[in-house]
Amino acid sequence: MFHRISVLSEGGTAMKRFLPLSVLVILCALVVCPIAPAKGLMLQYKGIGLGNTKEDVHQKLGKPKSDSDGTEEYDMGDSNTMDITYADNKAVTIVLYFYSNDDKVPKFEDVVGDASIDKKDNGSQTAKLVDAKSKTSITMFQMTGANPMTVITLKQL
Repeated sequence: MFHRISVLSEGGTAMKRFLPLSVLVILCALVVCPIAPAKGLMLQYKGIGLGNTKEDVHQKLGKPKSDSDGTEEYDMGDSNTMDITYADNKAVTIVLYFYSNDDKVPKFEDVVGDASIDKKDNGSQTAKLVDAKSKTSITMFQMTGANPMTVITLKQL
């Protein structure tokens, strides 16, 4: 009986020795391979996201092209624009307008991930993703052809 107790005691000691090592290995794995956010969840553009204050936006984008009724319009170049609507000095809606089919236009999978894309006969496409975690609705509409246009809307729920 004494022998069994010593074996259990030794096993318990070994377990105590390996427990800190196990915790260390798990922590290192989390640091080296952090859990990435879901691909395709566009929560910001050019460093601007919902919840940013007007001051944050002005520091990052400068003076707006126009400002009326709580909505500021920013020129993003190549006739592309960003409209930001504020409530209580915080961005609650961001709308991006792209008027080209070049590499500046985000792809559906980079905006709404694997959300279903509704494709129409006229070539237009629409997709919507509602993210409960961030309380954000993300919608993307795209029209191709001679007059391409893409509209991406981020809205605080």
